[in-house]
Amino acid sequence: EPAPFQDLSDPFMQQRRFDLSDVLELRLEDTELEEYSVKENDLIVCEGGEPGRAAVCGPDVDGMVFQKALHRVRPWCSISTWYLAYLLRCDTWSQRINALFTGATIKHLTGKALATHVVPLPPLSEQYRIVAKIDELSRLIDRLAAARRSREDCRTAGRDSALAALRNARTSEGVGTAWTRIAERMDELFTVPADLVSLREAVLQLAVRGRLVPQDEEDELAGKLVPKLEAGREQLLEKEIITKSRYPCGVPVEQGPYEIPETWQWLRLGDVSAIVGGGTPRSGESSFWSDGQDIPWLTPADMRRQPSRYVSRGERDITSEGLSRSSAQILPAGSVLFSSRAPIGHVGIAANPLSTNQGFKSCVPYISAMSDYLYIFLKYAGPGIDAQATGTTFKEVAGKEFALIPVPIAPLAEQRRIVAKVNELMGLIDRLEKHLVAKREYHEAFAAAATNVV
Repeated sequence: EPAPFQDLSDPFMQQRRFDLSDVLELRLEDTELEEYSVKENDLIVCEGGEPGRAAVCGPDVDGMVFQKALHRVRPWCSISTWYLAYLLRCDTWSQRINALFTGATIKHLTGKALATHVVPLPPLSEQYRIVAKIDELSRLIDRLAAARRSREDCRTAGRDSALAALRNARTSEGVGTAWTRIAERMDELFTVPADLVSLREAVLQLAVRGRLVPQDEEDELAGKLVPKLEAGREQLLEKEIITKSRYPCGVPVEQGPYEIPETWQWLRLGDVSAIVGGGTPRSGESSFWSDGQDIPWLTPADMRRQPSRYVSRGERDITSEGLSRSSAQILPAGSVLFSSRAPIGHVGIAANPLSTNQGFKSCVPYISAMSDYLYIFLKYAGPGIDAQATGTTFKEVAGKEFALIPVPIAPLAEQRRIVAKVNELMGLIDRLEKHLVAKREYHEAFAAAATNVV
């Protein structure tokens, strides 16, 4: 019977080495052994998958065999196998070898094409010096990479610790202390724009938990806003800005999801604003749409391109006829827009009267001065709302569930202070982000220029 031999195949082959942790066995006839076996210093090259990837056989693979997705290159005298391996790696990176590939979707490097590949061949002694220098520099680069990873791990731990201290501060004074510590090490803690995501989230969390600005004993308690909310709802109904309000107004929530100051009050989103959906005309008649001449009409896709919180219009307008053929209505300026599907979580404030498609649940505040505060809350709560969405084809937030979301309501005067402080801090973070982007672009441009130096 043919003897079993371990089979060296494509998945086991990495750049410059082999992963032999799970090698299979293959039965071969004695006459096939010479043709398919490998020995130390053979060069193995990938035919497909990642054509041109190469590794040099060490003593651990001596006597194994290779399968059809690989090529075996056995150099003649005066040629270093490692020199050829590094040369193929260089040609793969530079894509010089791509001219030898065949196939449209899946690329292949045939043995015949590989044999025609032209290589520069210095004297053998110089080949050895080249390989030795590459190995020396590779070890240096590996040490530098390890040091960089260690330094990055320390920086990440420091950043996370500073943000945790900020989020966990119990008072506005504690927040100020934690923020000062972050500001003193800003350049060290935040080095790429992605680092700032957690900082923005921390600011929003502090804002809606009553820790970003101090409470003022002179402020009217949030519970006193309930009659004003009721009056505001009646005014919107009388002016037919909203056509109905199916949710009770100002019913306190006894227990919210987290602790808030005693001067605050938990209410539901439907208690403080009318929840209004959007709509799209059933047919696509051209008379339903115009280009900047009628009622601004938004889709969730439009929200991706909005540069600020204040939204004025989308890509197209809807005509009065189109609006009448849909379930949408005109929302007043100051309405807080929330994309409730495809995708969930874009938030904006209507800068002028506008309408939306069915991918929104918009809040028309019963007290207009609460628009910016509700915007901040929905920016903070968005990820949690997304997690509660339902649906099979695509996820969506239903109007009823959206209206029942608990909202921590601060006294109106404190809401204004919170909005002002959030705007101030977000402005600083925006400027820091622009600085980091510019610095990254400068480094990339410098690196690109350096690689083109002759």
